[in-house]
Amino acid sequence: MAAEVTPVSSGAYSLCKWMTFWSMYAGYTLAVFNRKCFSFSMPAIMQNLKFDKDQLGLISSSQNLAYTLSKFCGGVLSDRVSAKVLFAVGLFFSGIFTVALTAFQTATPFAVFMFLQGLVQGGGWPACAKILKQWFSPAEFGMWYSILNTTMNLACSVGPVLTTFVTAAISWRANMTVYGLTSLVVSVFCFFCMWNSPTDVGHPSCADVGSKNEGKSKGRSRGRGTWQDMLRSPFMWVVCISYLVLFMGRTATLDWGQLYLIQELGQSPYIGSLFISSLEVGGIIGSILAGYLADKLVALSQRDDVQGSPRMTVATVYVFIYLAGLHCLSFLVTSATSHVWVMAVGFTMGFGIYGPVSLYGVMAIEAAPTHLSGTSHAIVSLASNIGAILAGLPFSYVAKHFEWKGAFIILEGLLIGIIVLKVAARNLEYKMVPTKKKLQ
Repeated sequence: MAAEVTPVSSGAYSLCKWMTFWSMYAGYTLAVFNRKCFSFSMPAIMQNLKFDKDQLGLISSSQNLAYTLSKFCGGVLSDRVSAKVLFAVGLFFSGIFTVALTAFQTATPFAVFMFLQGLVQGGGWPACAKILKQWFSPAEFGMWYSILNTTMNLACSVGPVLTTFVTAAISWRANMTVYGLTSLVVSVFCFFCMWNSPTDVGHPSCADVGSKNEGKSKGRSRGRGTWQDMLRSPFMWVVCISYLVLFMGRTATLDWGQLYLIQELGQSPYIGSLFISSLEVGGIIGSILAGYLADKLVALSQRDDVQGSPRMTVATVYVFIYLAGLHCLSFLVTSATSHVWVMAVGFTMGFGIYGPVSLYGVMAIEAAPTHLSGTSHAIVSLASNIGAILAGLPFSYVAKHFEWKGAFIILEGLLIGIIVLKVAARNLEYKMVPTKKKLQ
């Protein structure tokens, strides 16, 4: 039996909680910088090393493939090893591989080390989600998950600007070296300044408290359950399908929206960059607000049944907002459209799409038993990454035959289908492991 941990004071407990959260925030922001460092530096690398489009595609695809596989494995692994160690070690090696890129001149080693970069980063987000559930109660979990999710918006907003500045002042190699060495330092800080759970400092886990309260209110046990139970859950499939389509929309908007404005509508590159920036700003606000509203609805929804989820209701409204923004981009934006209107459309789309992206992850963790929360998150993350893959070559293939506008109209149809699916499935049992399943 493990030795009992002496509880720390309430002040020390609060310090541990917020050190853990902000360590994750800083660490994951740097993880995104490392993952995107090649994309941020691509113009300078193309000019300096003379890589062609096929070589650039090979390097980018190698990382995406590794990240898709490792994020699934990392989610499962986070249920079996220390999430703090998984996060800190992944960030440490990510920094090493980023620095290592500066030593090469040809595409093959770039592809190899970007593949390794994707492998070591896969466990980072599942580990953060696992730790977050332990430290934050259900009434506040959604909002803080959404705030942590803004690390991606922050990195993608600041990264290109910072990369351009450092590259212009020194070189792209110096830029990658800065990202990598900073990650090494922060990874050590995370290892010593993060705690997996309040139980590490002698306090009960918020996840355990929530489960006990649920058991008292319902007079029955959730049971432990297995991953097979989750795969048999209709709610799991609704979340996976919704996440797949939404992530395909998010990736297509980020990767191709700017190109659509420039190539098909004749807007300037400056307007295209304003669109992407507005998308990220809208995403930050939308993500935080979605988490806050969902938490409020969860707190107000004191029901004895387990049908439906207030979070899914909020996610459905946000999907409709994204759909409205996408429709405006497809039909109302032209070559004569002002930059203010383009920015408003980008803000609306970012506001609408990043909210549900956060909430689907929250629902996957919240609806699963605590001991399977990482596995549950891994399954829905796999679905989202498949959506990201579909937004690449398949989406561009459709655009080749039907133009970008035609591809975006097809995406609108998929989003309408998701809204219909979620309305039809609104009364499904929320818990992925049936509440009637008893401990054997």
